[in-house]
Amino acid sequence: MGQRAVFFNDLGIEVVTGAYGKVRDVVDEGIHQVLEVDPYWKEKIEREKEREGCEKHGQ
Repeated sequence: MGQRAVFFNDLGIEVVTGAYGKVRDVVDEGIHQVLEVDPYWKEKIEREKEREGCEKHGQ
């Protein structure tokens, strides 16, 4: 979710980031209020991007 996610909050829709897994499972967990999120999801994505960049350049 980017900066535009604030739009959802303005409409009373709770924005959740860091959820992972199959979409069906995530939705079901959200409905049943047992959804677990990864608070470090941003850092993991950045590390993955860095690793992919190094692999593309043969480092």
